[in-house]
This record gives sequence, structure tokens and C-alpha cells, in this order.
Amino acid sequence: MRFMRFAAFLLACALLLPVGAAASIQMPLPHGNLQGMIGPVESPAAEFLFSDHGDGTCSVAAYIGGGERVVIPARSVDGCAVTVIDSMAFYQNPRLKSVYVPSGVTAIGWSAFAGCGALEEVYLPDTLMELQDFSFADCVCLAAVALPDGLERIGGYAFSGCAALANITLPASLKNIGDHAFAHCAALTALNLPEGLIKIGESAFSGCAALKNVSLPASLTGLGEGAFTECASLEEIALPEGITEIKEAVFSYCSALTTVRFPESLTAIRGSAFGECRSLTSLTLPDGITAVSDWTYAGCAVLEHIWLPEGVTRIGENAFRSCVALRAIHIPASVTKINREAFEACGDFTIYGAAGSYAETFARHNEIPFSAEPWPYGADD
Repeated sequence: MRFMRFAAFLLACALLLPVGAAASIQMPLPHGNLQGMIGPVESPAAEFLFSDHGDGTCSVAAYIGGGERVVIPARSVDGCAVTVIDSMAFYQNPRLKSVYVPSGVTAIGWSAFAGCGALEEVYLPDTLMELQDFSFADCVCLAAVALPDGLERIGGYAFSGCAALANITLPASLKNIGDHAFAHCAALTALNLPEGLIKIGESAFSGCAALKNVSLPASLTGLGEGAFTECASLEEIALPEGITEIKEAVFSYCSALTTVRFPESLTAIRGSAFGECRSLTSLTLPDGITAVSDWTYAGCAVLEHIWLPEGVTRIGENAFRSCVALRAIHIPASVTKINREAFEACGDFTIYGAAGSYAETFARHNEIPFSAEPWPYGADD
């Protein structure tokens, strides 16, 4: 009887509403991720603290709930549209396993999800345009992430220390990868960088020990210091035309690296760029190179043959130190200075060059065999 009275009351209320209004009434949905059916069900707005921007929009300042699977609401308790996830909003949340960021959010702040040790899944909206420094740093269980088109820059350290991160989808809009952005992502094995990418920051992929395959786009013009240092599984790299400089330690300690293809645009290779690349057997530098910097190839233990092009004028300190397998190096007549420790701790090798050149003088003075005969190994050996 009570149920019948309640039903009659609801019917009377519906009849009093304007035409079409009754269709907008929704029953509460169960809490959980219903993506793929009727869309994700938002976590209660009362579980969040919001910061009002004063223009009808707001940011999520903090999450104060205890949920493991959180769907961030599109609006605050006061009805303001959420456009930003503030710095440290979820910082070191120990329970968070998945998070759904709603459409309308354009920026994720500094360390917003950093240190969320249980975080496994992240859903990012197409509206996202800014991913600030440390945003997902040290999320050690995060295994995959798809970054939306429209994002142009990934902040420094954004995913550093995400040890389980094996799959990254990078958007076509991406222009800049910040310093240390993916450093020490130990599970990452392959990297397909989008055409349009201009710069890779310092140590951006350093310590990605399982990274084996990297495709650098033709649009790339800048590689930061140590960008791929300690990528111990990286076997080959082709640098695109447009790269003019390889900075310090970019490929140092890439112990599996066997093949490097240099662009004709290259004019400088800085110190320790290929230091301790212990699988590199031969080296032919492009014609634009004018110097071999200090420590550039130190510790390349199986490097046997080196061809330096005409135009190189200087070989720096310890440039080829401990290249113990070195058998032959071609030094052009343009070289006018060789540091006395350039070949420190190398094995028995022969310098090839022009008779009467500085290279011959250096060889005789340091009791290194010299030959003015044609280079016997071919241009690419």
C-alpha cells in the first residue's frame, strides 16, 4: 500500500513538470568504471577539494577520498567546470590504482600523481594540452600510457622512475620531450617518436635499460646531454638530417650499440658522446666534423677501425682512451693538434695519413706505427 502511494506521488510530480523535463531525471548510477557502456561514473565531488578560478572554472586541489579507482568529476560541488589538476593533488596516494581524468581538463600540474606507487591505469582526455614536471614520476606500477593529440610538451621528469612502463603512445602534436621525462623506465623496449618532434631534453631516456629500438623523426633538431645514456640494450641509431650537434654523453654507456648512422648536417660531437659503447666496432665520421672532443670514444673496447674525414683539425684529451681493440685510424692532413693522451691505454694500432703531415709527426714522436699507404679497410669499415 505504501509503495502504491509512493508511485502515485512520483507520477503526480512528473505530470507537474514541463514537457521534456521528466526525461532529464536520472537515477543514481553505481560507483565504478562503466566506460564502454554509459561512460565512467564520477567519484563523488565531496571527495575532492577544489580551487575556484573565479571565471566559472576550477581546479582539483586535492583528493581526500579513499578510493582505489577514481573518476575525477567534470564539475565541482559548486558547479564549476574542472580544467586543471593542481600540483600534488594526488601526490603519493598509496591506494590509487586507476584514475580517469575528465574531458575539459587542459593541464596536469607539477607532481600531481607523483609517487602513486599502486597506480596502474591512467585515462587522459583529448583536451589535455599541458603535462607539467614530475606529473607521474615514480608511479612504479604504471604499465602503459596514451598521451592525447594536442599535447605539445611533456614536462621534465614527467614519467621518470616508472619502472613498469612498457608502452607509450605519443601524439602527433608532440614538439618537446622535457629533461629526464622518461628516465629509468626500465621496462620500455621500443620507442616510436612522432614526426614533428623537435627536441629531446637532457637525459630524457637515460637508464632505459631494455630500450632496444628507437626511431628518430626527420623533424628532430635537438638532442640534450645524456639523452640516451645507459640504454644498455640499444643496438643501432640513425640520426636524422638536421641534427648538427651530438652533445655530451648522449649515447654513453650504450653497451650494445653496434651501428651509428651520422647525418651530413653534423658538425660537432661533444665529450663522452659515445663513451663506454663497448659493442661499437667501426666508426666513419661525416665530412662536416671539425674536431674529436675529449673522451668522445673512451672505453669503446671493441672499436677496431676509425676514419676521420678531411676538415678535422683537433683530437682531444683521452678521445680514444682504452680503445684496446683499435687496429687502425685514418687521420687527415687537416689535423694540426692531437692531445698527447688522445690514445691513452690503447693497444697496438697504426695511424694512416699523408706523408709529412702532423699525424706522421705525432706517430713518430709517440712511437706509433705510421703508414702513408691507402686506407685498406674501405670507407665504411
